[in-house]
Amino acid sequence: MERHELINKYEKRLQKENPSRIEQLYCEIIRDLTELEQTKVVVPGFVAEWIEQCKEKKNRLLTALLYTPGEVNSWVDDPDNQETFALAWMFGYTIKKEPRYFVEIKATKHRFAKYGNGRIYFSLKYESAFTQAEKAR
Repeated sequence: MERHELINKYEKRLQKENPSRIEQLYCEIIRDLTELEQTKVVVPGFVAEWIEQCKEKKNRLLTALLYTPGEVNSWVDDPDNQETFALAWMFGYTIKKEPRYFVEIKATKHRFAKYGNGRIYFSLKYESAFTQAEKAR
C-alpha cells in the first residue's frame, strides 16, 4: 500500500469511527506504518553514498540524477534503476550487501584473515570473508 492510500484510508475511518474504537484504530495505523517502512528499495552502496552526499548539499532529485559520477551514472542509465533511485531518494533505502570472498595463496595454503579491529594477517587456520573493495586494497 502506498503512503497516500494509507492516509486516505484512515482519514475516512477516523470520521466514521466510534471514539471507543480509536485505540484499536491507532494500533492498526501503527502496524500499517511499520509495514510501509519495511518496503524500502535496495540500492548498491555507491548509490547510497551519492544520495547522502546530494542530500547533505541540499541538492534536489533532478540535480542528483543529472550530475551523477561515473559508476552511479552507469547504474542510473537503466530505466528501472532511475525509478529505484527516485524511490530511494523520497522514501529511504536499504544498502545491498556486497558479496564476500575468501582469499587464499595457493602455493602456501595461507589465507588472509581479519582481526575484529580490521587488521589483516596470514593464517592457516582462520578464514575471513572480504568484499571486492577490501580485496583490491
